[in-house]
Amino acid sequence: MNSKFLNNAGIPAALIVVTVLIYFLDLQFFESLEQKAYDLKIVSREESHSVKDQVVIAAIDEQSLKEQGRWPWPRTLHAQLIDKLAEADAKAVAFNIFFPENDLFIPMDNVREGIKNEDGVSKETLKNWLNDAGASDRRFVEAIASSKRTILAFIFYMSEELGPSPGEKLKKLLEPSIYENLSKSDSIHQPDIVVTASEVEVSLPEMSQAAVGSGFSLYRPDSDGVVRWAPMVVKFGEGFYSPITLQILKHAKKERLKIDADDSGFSAVHLGPLDIPVSRRGEMLVNYRGHSGTFSYISATDILNGKVGADKLKDKIVLIGGTAKGTYDSVTTPYGPKFPEVEVHANVIENILSEDFLVRPNWLPFLDLAIIIFWGIVFGFGSVYWKPWIMVGTLGIGIIAYVGFDYFLFIEKGLWLNIAFPVFAKIFIFSGSSLYHFYIEDKKKRFIQKAFSKYLSPVMVNQLIERPELLKSGGEKRYMTVMFSDLEGFTAVAEKLGPVGMAKLMTEYFTEMTAIILKAEGTVNQYAGDLVMSTYGAPLPMPDHPERAVTVGLKMQKRLAELCIEWAKRDLPPLRVRTGINSSGMFFGNLGSEQVFYYSVMGDAVNLSARLESANKQYGTFLMISEETHNALTPNKFLTRTLDVIIAKGKTRAVKVYEVYGFISDHIEPDLFAYYDNYAGGFEKYLQKDFEGALKLFKYAENFRPGDKAVIRMIDRVKALDPKTLPDDWDGSFVMTSK
Repeated sequence: MNSKFLNNAGIPAALIVVTVLIYFLDLQFFESLEQKAYDLKIVSREESHSVKDQVVIAAIDEQSLKEQGRWPWPRTLHAQLIDKLAEADAKAVAFNIFFPENDLFIPMDNVREGIKNEDGVSKETLKNWLNDAGASDRRFVEAIASSKRTILAFIFYMSEELGPSPGEKLKKLLEPSIYENLSKSDSIHQPDIVVTASEVEVSLPEMSQAAVGSGFSLYRPDSDGVVRWAPMVVKFGEGFYSPITLQILKHAKKERLKIDADDSGFSAVHLGPLDIPVSRRGEMLVNYRGHSGTFSYISATDILNGKVGADKLKDKIVLIGGTAKGTYDSVTTPYGPKFPEVEVHANVIENILSEDFLVRPNWLPFLDLAIIIFWGIVFGFGSVYWKPWIMVGTLGIGIIAYVGFDYFLFIEKGLWLNIAFPVFAKIFIFSGSSLYHFYIEDKKKRFIQKAFSKYLSPVMVNQLIERPELLKSGGEKRYMTVMFSDLEGFTAVAEKLGPVGMAKLMTEYFTEMTAIILKAEGTVNQYAGDLVMSTYGAPLPMPDHPERAVTVGLKMQKRLAELCIEWAKRDLPPLRVRTGINSSGMFFGNLGSEQVFYYSVMGDAVNLSARLESANKQYGTFLMISEETHNALTPNKFLTRTLDVIIAKGKTRAVKVYEVYGFISDHIEPDLFAYYDNYAGGFEKYLQKDFEGALKLFKYAENFRPGDKAVIRMIDRVKALDPKTLPDDWDGSFVMTSK
């Protein structure tokens, strides 16, 4: 079995190599499928990952704009919001709103008053308005500073065209080296390792300085536009910076930020004792909790007017962001487009606080390669030994099991494994192995049909197609039965019909005899003149092959007798078929050449069968079998008699031979039965060296069948024997002097 698998291992090995090469091409097609699979898994388990109400979103919604005025709001209003949140003892307050310029808000009441004044708006009035605007910024800065819990955002740009140059003064506000213990490895300075910004834009310096922290607000979508990763570090200039989410948690948890990196990239971010898993690029997978609105939203106007206070805000992380049209930035997530960016912040913070992370493990390529190799071996083995339905079933079970295993690891362990490529690998290797297997099998079928359709019945050919292993390469030795049959009277008929007529007659004869042989699942090995050679017990094994051969011999005699009745109408003389049958071990297989397939048997047992067919002429019999064949027959099924013990021409071993003259169910005339009975008795006495008693019984048998060659031969032999001159080991055998 192992050698068979190894001999057919080339195609599975080639498929494994091709699949591995496809894997390392890192095609975008498979990455896109993996991303969509990630989205599907995120959405499908929404209810099992509810939020823990640690993050609240103060929403600048439609109601807030209606009650507090149009957007943008004056900084004084933002200052009031900070004051209210500080009074409610919120743990941290973060703005997902950017303040890069001075507040230019002018109260509409002042404008209306100036319009009413016939003299217009004086320079003094304009100066007072601008001073009021500056006061708004100062009020906002005071609120930020006094709250001691406010975090602001700044914006990184990945391309110089997207944002203004910050200048040296603004760069200093970014507090370089936010992360401690950062490796000096050159690799983490490479753009292909770390997310690298080219430009930055920050809120006004006085505001940034008043805040307890500042962090970037940046989410880079994947190639399909969906945000799945949150950068935990961005390189700008010579510094490395953290996102607003980590700055919020740094303040809320009063912990220090650290990051691990080596020559291959980043491995983890540490918020105090908490490890945050990140990719080599320093990005964290966002474990989305649900659709937009999953987190607790509180209208900003309800906080400003005191409707919501400490009962809902105490010890909460409050994210301030817009939800009304035109007030907020949105991104696309697995839950669809127009997902408020402020709620992405909320998801990231919730993931970290709950320590509920999704991880794309670094050992993923090793798992993928192991899957490719494993299924290559499975389907390589299966294509050799399994039925097609087992292969299909294994593929189906393998895919379902892996999909279930992948989903379990995603839900229970937070592991994002590849699913698209492993499933593709299974199908690809299965398809390749199956196609090759079907090609080889079809080739084998065509060979078997071509090679054996002339020897075997269609039923046996189909069985060989189902079990080609029975055709061992080079042949084999097996215990089986061989039969030779030849026509008596052939010469006279041939002279009468001539070559053309005789060819037509022999076609009729061979067709009828072959049908009998094939029906018994015998194999036609040879036609030669009027001779038919057939074997039983190979290539398909059959335990009763001696009985099948003897049955075929009797049926051939009966069918030939029926044919002779028809042929007599064409004025043809009668024909009889002489048959010799022997059972023994013999070699069978392809005995032809490399150019011509010839399926047959060889060995002494085959030669003996041919000698028995010929010996029928000397005994006047038509179906002679060897002792080994006789002993293998079912008792009381055939009419047989011991005929003689002979040493065939060219042989040295004596063989007892028998005549089969019918089935036990056949009607036998009393005289014929008496002949056989007396012959059998006479032969027993002959073997006992009671030649006088044997002669008496043989002569009595002759009365019932005058001129019988067998009994005449025995009478002549007994008369010539003298018991006194015979050796002690005499076995009664007679040496045949002719074939």
